[in-house]
Amino acid sequence: MNWLEACRPIGPAGKERSMEANVKVEEVLIGSIPKKDGEEIRVRRSTFNGRPYVDVRVFYRTEAGEWSPTKKGVAFAPERVGELVDLLKTAAG
Repeated sequence: MNWLEACRPIGPAGKERSMEANVKVEEVLIGSIPKKDGEEIRVRRSTFNGRPYVDVRVFYRTEAGEWSPTKKGVAFAPERVGELVDLLKTAAG
């Protein structure tokens, strides 16, 4: 199972779910930024197969009104957050 397959709509922050008998995913929603009608950028802290990740991904609202992830996003190790922040600050000028 790859990371994208593990990204499914999440419920309340901190919800833990079992994907398979030996795979646990824990997700904590840190925050979101509205993007456009029916979309938002979500920042989540996740653990997948025992490894921590930071996930920044675009979510959209389905016709049923539930949030669902898109393929637009990136997941990376928490120790790389500083590098990403530096690059974003440089890009912003």
